[in-house]
Amino acid sequence: MTVFIVKYIGYLITKNFVDYEFPPKTIEQNLVWQKQKIESNPITGDSKVTFEKMSRNGEFSVIYKFAKKDRIFSFMTSKRRVNYIINIQTGKPKMTGVSEL
Repeated sequence: MTVFIVKYIGYLITKNFVDYEFPPKTIEQNLVWQKQKIESNPITGDSKVTFEKMSRNGEFSVIYKFAKKDRIFSFMTSKRRVNYIINIQTGKPKMTGVSEL
């Protein structure tokens, strides 16, 4: 399992240094993710989260590669782009959407 960590992401707005982690479990527990009813298995250890891009307005995205639920072969994975925006008041990232790649 790979965990993507955003270091100091809130600094641009709040002037506070904060680390945010984006492990597969956190992504999959978010209501935005759950509403899509994506069948995955984050327990396998094959999950990987990588930073994709960040815009000047505080929006950023990560690519989440995960094992499909009830997979037979180890190569049966899927990817989603997970979008976030930084809350202006708190500097915390908020998931805004999930799209299939």
